[in-house]
Amino acid sequence: MGRTMLGSLTISISSTFFIPLAFGPPALAAGMLATEQALDGTGMAYEINKVSLTQAITPPRMLGRVNASMLVTQDLATLLGLLVGGVLGQWIGLRPTVAIGVLGLLLALPWLYFSPIRGLRDHPQLHAESTV
Repeated sequence: MGRTMLGSLTISISSTFFIPLAFGPPALAAGMLATEQALDGTGMAYEINKVSLTQAITPPRMLGRVNASMLVTQDLATLLGLLVGGVLGQWIGLRPTVAIGVLGLLLALPWLYFSPIRGLRDHPQLHAESTV
């Protein structure tokens, strides 16, 4: 499970490098964007494993709070990224801003690579606590 999460996130993030490279002849740009779209599906494998892992290791009585906390954190980071992206887009232009955003995605990989998830071989057993 850990290698799947790390590998799928690495491929998904790496595929985003095709976005700022999509320029030049229309066929080349379309090919770059099509490649990014084809490889971006690997991000779904990461998300499915992430949610499954969260559900397996979180006590049922805490699952709603954990999920809500994760979503709020994710949404706040998205809003901050939108704000920074808008400012950078006005200041340095769109293509360099997209390139910086893509490079920023790489910051997620060390967090996952150096976490205990990397060594996770099997899906953890569901938490035994009762939901009643």
